[in-house]
Amino acid sequence: MQDFDAIVIGAGSAGSLAAKQLHRLGYSVMVLEKSRGAGGRCARRQVGNESVDIGCISLDAEQLANARAITSVQQQLDEWQRRGLLAEWAVDYGEGVERHMVGVPQMNSLHKDLLDNITINTEQRAHRFERSEHGHWVVECTSGDLFTCKALIVTAPPAQAHDMSHAWPTEWLPIFDEADRTIQAQWTIVVELPTDVMVPHNGFHQHPVIEHAVLDSSKPDRDHSRQLWVVQASPVWTDRHLNLDKEHVGDLLCDAFCAMLDIPGESATLLNTHRWLFGRTDHKHSPDGCLWDSERQLGVCADWLNGGGVMAALTSAASIVNHLTEQEAPALA
Repeated sequence: MQDFDAIVIGAGSAGSLAAKQLHRLGYSVMVLEKSRGAGGRCARRQVGNESVDIGCISLDAEQLANARAITSVQQQLDEWQRRGLLAEWAVDYGEGVERHMVGVPQMNSLHKDLLDNITINTEQRAHRFERSEHGHWVVECTSGDLFTCKALIVTAPPAQAHDMSHAWPTEWLPIFDEADRTIQAQWTIVVELPTDVMVPHNGFHQHPVIEHAVLDSSKPDRDHSRQLWVVQASPVWTDRHLNLDKEHVGDLLCDAFCAMLDIPGESATLLNTHRWLFGRTDHKHSPDGCLWDSERQLGVCADWLNGGGVMAALTSAASIVNHLTEQEAPALA
């Protein structure tokens, strides 16, 4: 079995930043990721020669303001901006232009940068973990592979995290349950409009069916000759259509988008439909945005503990790294 100072389960925003910060501090780190690559809800979809962000659309002004409270997160954003991996994007919702930031060329480019030079095992689903008699954590994957570590950080959704082990502190279990009840699913589609269809803005929100729609092609370093739109359904609409066939849902949401724009339904081409079962939350379930057991070197960091969204995930990761490294006599190093 391979042994590490720390294992991080999940290569989304929280897991990627936690792994990066620990690696910079000299810890041996491995990341286990069940998917084919990093990014989590900053995933993208290939549509022809273009990649489209289907999860996190951007970092808005509120999220960027929250980053300023965490020095290490703000420093990371500044570094990405200096290197051209994070760029400004103007979003016009019709009530004025908002200044957002987006990953270049895609949102998950940030995660790939964080995990550069870090050991990551993709398509490895962590199935369960337990503590050995020597005090190390033993992580078993569905593949049968076993890994050990001194410190274990989990970034999975609450229900999945809960089911991984009986070793969780009992006071954390109600937090998992409450978080699982408050996470909302979300249907998302990618739609292409003909270039001769004139749309007055590159963003829409607060529609009864459509929570958020943006012209992904208007982002920096994209093919501006196309009209590729990412359309995210509202929580109420998603809940009503949660378990329908995805092709049917895609058609319904595409029709709603065209109706919102007052254009014929046949004008739009539906390119992709995706359901995020753990799409969003606006609850904060922990005062400092993470859970950490210093005695057993076990913790959870994730956006669902910290108010939801990429910035919540990043600040949750920074918080748990602070907990892990601030101990007077750390078990790692």
